[in-house]
Amino acid sequence: PLFSLFVRFENDECTISIDTSGDPLFKRGVKTLTSKAPIRENLAAGLLYFLKKESSIETLIDPMCGSGTFLLESQTFYGLNNKRKFDFEFFPLFEKLKLPELNNSGGHLFKNNLGFDIDEKIIDTAKKNLQGLEVSNVSFAKRDLFSKETSKESPNIVIVNPPYGIRIDIKEDLEPYFKKIVQKIKETYSSKLLGIIIPSDVKFKSGKKLAFKNGGIKVNFWVFKP
Repeated sequence: PLFSLFVRFENDECTISIDTSGDPLFKRGVKTLTSKAPIRENLAAGLLYFLKKESSIETLIDPMCGSGTFLLESQTFYGLNNKRKFDFEFFPLFEKLKLPELNNSGGHLFKNNLGFDIDEKIIDTAKKNLQGLEVSNVSFAKRDLFSKETSKESPNIVIVNPPYGIRIDIKEDLEPYFKKIVQKIKETYSSKLLGIIIPSDVKFKSGKKLAFKNGGIKVNFWVFKP
């Protein structure tokens, strides 16, 4: 790697620092392709873990899966991050250290992982992100959430990160649009748990929520038990 050295001057003080990580920490070194407005891998992993604590159900469905971040993080949650290399591992000091082997044998959060998207090209992108990885029980298919098709996978947990109308345009009023998504998921999937990310100014009357920023946008992760 090309090590980065930073020199900062502020109020007549100079700070010299070296970048020990390299790529941003949220990058796992696994996902290589993205779609529009993807969620960061670390945020996706945290939200999945939050859902997992609420239920023991083993089937996860993402009806607007994009490049497959949720499903990939679900399948590789307890392993595969050892493929990521950090800059400090190539420092002369670190290379001389004898470190114990890490127990990174792998493991999943959800046993079965299903991803659907209306765009066939995006589905191909999601499939390519899993190529070469030792993962199983992840499948993708083209499906429009708002079609009349119903799901046969039951029971399940649904997680969805829909467009917010900012980086991806939405041709309808936002609040009715998100509530329509929630209602359609309830009708289509026999879900015991639903997690959805929506802008913070859209309110629901009930359900748990986590507040954070996704791509600089203030959002809430709402969790419902349909």
